[in-house]
Amino acid sequence: MALKLWQLFVAMLKAGGLSWGGAQGLIPFMYADCVQRYGWLTDEHFSELVAVDSALPGIFAVKLAAMIGWEVAGPAGFVASVLGLSLPGILLFMGLFQIIQAHRDTKWLLSMLNGLQYGAAGLIAFATLKVLPAEADRGSARAFAMGLGLMVLVFVSLKFKWVSPAVAMLGSGAFGILLWL
Repeated sequence: MALKLWQLFVAMLKAGGLSWGGAQGLIPFMYADCVQRYGWLTDEHFSELVAVDSALPGIFAVKLAAMIGWEVAGPAGFVASVLGLSLPGILLFMGLFQIIQAHRDTKWLLSMLNGLQYGAAGLIAFATLKVLPAEADRGSARAFAMGLGLMVLVFVSLKFKWVSPAVAMLGSGAFGILLWL
């Protein structure tokens, strides 16, 4: 059990320390360790946790780490995962914030941050493409196509500010019940 807790802590430490671009950017790191490396979760179960996490209020990354930790090792796994995920951000914030503030108008820092934004978008695209195939395997081609249509509708609705993210997620849940029940 101690080894599994250590592995959870290190996996989440890696995700928290190496992911850029917000919570969605850490999905590939968590997936690599939790599904591919250690086999704690299946593709389908990982996708389900991401979907449940997306539907709940609160900090996405922390909720996902907590759910994975709980699934793998119970309450102790929950604690190990959340601490591992949070520690890099806390330490980096404390150590780098002053440096970033002092150099925030320099061309090299602005250029680096611009590059990181594009890299983060790539990580988010990867996460999306990892979740969709698991969903495609679960249902019919028609349901999968309707799910993709829903994804586009939510994107457009948020892009043009037709609805809030909360309304989009509530509507998506209701649509899911109608489509897949």
